[in-house]
Amino acid sequence: MRHKKDAVTALAVFLFLFLVFAATSAPTISWWDSSEFVAAASCWGIPHPPGSPLYVTLSRVFCAFANDAALTARCVNFLSVTATAGAGVFLFLSLKKIFGTESIFKKYVLASAAVCGMMSFSVWDSAVEAEVYGLSTLAIFALLWMSLKTTEGKTRYFLTASYLIALSFSIHATAMISSIPVAAAFVLSEVKKRTKIIIVAVSLLCASLGASSYMILYFRALEKPSLNESSIESISDLTDVALRRQYGSNSLLERSTSSLTGYGFVKGFFYQNVSYVNYLSWQFTPFVREGKFGASGMALTSLFMTVFVLLFSYSLFRAFREKSKKKLAVFLLFMLCLSLVLVFVFNFKFCSSDTDPSHVPKEARPRDYFFSAGFALIYAFSLCSLIYVKRKIALTLSLIFTATGLYNGFTGHANRRGNWTAHAFAMNVLESTSGKSVIMVQGDNDTFTLWFAQIVGGIRNYDPVSDTGTIVINRTLLNLPWYMDEISEKIPFDLSKVYGDLFDEIDLEGKDVEDFCRNNALAVKNGDGRILYPGDVVARCILAEISGIDYDLSVIALSDSAFSDVIRKSGKMSCRLYSTSGFSELEGLWVREGLLLRAFGDSSENRRLLLGYDYGGIINRQHLDENGRLESFRTPALSAAFERDIDSRAMSVFYAAAVEALDTSDSLFWALSPVFLGGERGVSDESHE
Repeated sequence: MRHKKDAVTALAVFLFLFLVFAATSAPTISWWDSSEFVAAASCWGIPHPPGSPLYVTLSRVFCAFANDAALTARCVNFLSVTATAGAGVFLFLSLKKIFGTESIFKKYVLASAAVCGMMSFSVWDSAVEAEVYGLSTLAIFALLWMSLKTTEGKTRYFLTASYLIALSFSIHATAMISSIPVAAAFVLSEVKKRTKIIIVAVSLLCASLGASSYMILYFRALEKPSLNESSIESISDLTDVALRRQYGSNSLLERSTSSLTGYGFVKGFFYQNVSYVNYLSWQFTPFVREGKFGASGMALTSLFMTVFVLLFSYSLFRAFREKSKKKLAVFLLFMLCLSLVLVFVFNFKFCSSDTDPSHVPKEARPRDYFFSAGFALIYAFSLCSLIYVKRKIALTLSLIFTATGLYNGFTGHANRRGNWTAHAFAMNVLESTSGKSVIMVQGDNDTFTLWFAQIVGGIRNYDPVSDTGTIVINRTLLNLPWYMDEISEKIPFDLSKVYGDLFDEIDLEGKDVEDFCRNNALAVKNGDGRILYPGDVVARCILAEISGIDYDLSVIALSDSAFSDVIRKSGKMSCRLYSTSGFSELEGLWVREGLLLRAFGDSSENRRLLLGYDYGGIINRQHLDENGRLESFRTPALSAAFERDIDSRAMSVFYAAAVEALDTSDSLFWALSPVFLGGERGVSDESHE
């Protein structure tokens, strides 16, 4: 009967979290990796290394619930919703193992603690989009529960944990750090030494079976899916992808925060932990993270942090006195591995929000999601202290903390309800192109959203047979051999004209691109004295190829202005060339057409393009028609979802460009006044002004 009541409580935890995450889940793609994962799930493709094959495969299962392309992203998002809610169940069961559930009061407090832990910002933020961290958190908390069961001498849970640890690598490497506390739990278990040797041998077999799931990546690569970010043709190639060798590698004793600052190991590691504490402060309130209430917000956040430090200390003190020392040790070891050890292993750069100008390089975006499971554990463990206070006080405080968690999630960036900005960006950018086109982009937000629109939505997808559609070229990836090969199939550039036979010996896998180029004479200094690495050289070869220019090293190495003059004199291109931001190679040739810059463009095209834009999720609904097109332009207010989304600054740049095009194009605003002002043409000059 007790177990049945625990099952009912666990189900209540799952349903509460599922409904909360479902209510705030993204209706479509989000910025960063989300759109790439949805595109990979749609075509069962291979995203960036390490490829996450199990996550992509499970996402593809969720794709089966979508009866059209528009719902595909939302269905994949629900994998994160479901997995994160499931993680809350294992967190509750783990807390029950530590603190017990002898009474309904205890059960309620522990369930409330688990719910609040799962509503911490970083957990919630990953739970509402297509990301690996929800599924990874589920694996981590399942391993935590299995470890606590293992300390009771139930070694079958250790065997299952061994399988799950290896399996989790096909989701994300974060979960594998759980192997340390899992192993500790087995050592602490009361099992005979001879039996332990046998169990270890069997566990290695279980781990081998779990690791075999990574072979999905190898077999899918052989099928050449439409999204294939790794050229895997052998087990050696698979190993390179698994170890992320295309990104290079650094010694863990050499901190990323020390590379340009000159800090020693201790100081470099200290600042990485400062970043961790900064991320930790985001979890309980949105004040500092969202920049609310200024100094008052900072004070409120500091107050919450102080309260949780005190609650954590008290909870640890009481648990150490009264509960199983073995289980508590395993629980705390999980916390340590998911915080301090992760900071050491991931070795990230300075926080992107660090205001010290000497702190370089900085991360491209916050990396709080790496530590989301650890944040949930710390938050939940702190609130377990409420089982030791008077019931009325405990119930009141648990309600306050739950309400704070809901406020934190619903009013912050984690709430993606109605947020179509990344989706609208992709559609609007592709809407800006016509005929056979090439778009030069730089960075994940530009690239992944367009891949989603093409692969999942079929929008302006390039067809090699008819040679029509839009080719998206990410200049950041052009240094990588597999990407060079992929693009060369669409635009047949010839690097041997630049490098000669030397190019045949290029192997950049696992190497620092800049050092390799310097040491092997592959770096070219152009007329401006700027170093052109292979990616820059490839980009210039592509530009010369579509301009019909015969090129060699002397042409590729021209200064930016001289190279632009060569392209200008060609007078035409074999396709339309666009860019999300003007590149120096075509200086003076870029003209804005809609949300893109086009080489040899025509600004009068803005009229057609602006009318075709989808502003869903960007502008308040009352200004839009049923298709998300502008009906009224009388100072339309941005939607709450757009203002809440800190990553929408990429979209806001393009939105501002669209407004600027309206305001500056000759008579364009006046010509479109029936559409934007909602009235008849011929309104008064005063109204026009």
